[in-house]
Amino acid sequence: MLAVAWKSVSVKPVCGYCLSDIKSMAEKSGLKSLTIFEEKSGSILYWGKRDEKIHQEINL
Repeated sequence: MLAVAWKSVSVKPVCGYCLSDIKSMAEKSGLKSLTIFEEKSGSILYWGKRDEKIHQEINL
């Protein structure tokens, strides 16, 4: 089974503290990858099972 998740955040950008919690949640739930779209900033945050941290791509 492929475990991939996608989430949109619309109120505020995700803070660094929350990013560490999100990464832990993704790892413990068995996800292979997680993508978060920050609607306000236009940023895309990506975490993959082999990544040490969540990567950010800024779309202007």
